[in-house]
Amino acid sequence: GLDALLQSRAARGVQGEALSLEFDGGIAILTVDSFLGEHIGGQIDDAFAEIIESGADKLIVDLRANSGGSTAGAVLANHLAPAENNHAPTARQISAAPEWQGGTLDDFYAQVEREPIFGVAIQPSPVMFDGEIIVLIGPHSSSMTELVAAALREFDHITLVGETTAGEMLSSRFFDAGGGYVVRIPVADYFTRDGERIEGNGVEPEVEVPVDDAMGRALEMLR
Repeated sequence: GLDALLQSRAARGVQGEALSLEFDGGIAILTVDSFLGEHIGGQIDDAFAEIIESGADKLIVDLRANSGGSTAGAVLANHLAPAENNHAPTARQISAAPEWQGGTLDDFYAQVEREPIFGVAIQPSPVMFDGEIIVLIGPHSSSMTELVAAALREFDHITLVGETTAGEMLSSRFFDAGGGYVVRIPVADYFTRDGERIEGNGVEPEVEVPVDDAMGRALEMLR
């Protein structure tokens, strides 16, 4: 079934076969099964360059098998954010909090250790897709993928389709416990700009359909 297929796709993503791009008429279908790997950010950049060159005016981004990985999820979000990304923070957020605007995973964890709270900013990319966008999510979508989904849900031209994500968002690190043992401890929690906690709750789609029907529904919506 699709569940086994998604698990297989996730495994391929971990092995470096994370991204594929195909076209259905004027609809580009970008599948990203993992944000792991040092080259995935560049592969995402290359895919969007190809999408823009193709003239496609509609886009489906399939994250149903993506269990997260590195900060490359921000690269994807940057290509989808509108050129005028001026959402003001809500009353629940601290407007003076510093923002993390990208870098390596080590850079991210370094800021986690320095700052008690900070925001993750989406910076629109010069190569930006500004057509109609549907992002597919489901219970296998976790970690960084959930942060991306929560951010993209804020934009009017993007619709999330599928099922609620895994709700597995805590970042953790390994610490030396002595005697040859290590302990893994959460070091960061995540909230949307509206104060919704992702851990344990997940990100809900705007159009809820069984995950195995999500691609078909997305194509129906765009045709």
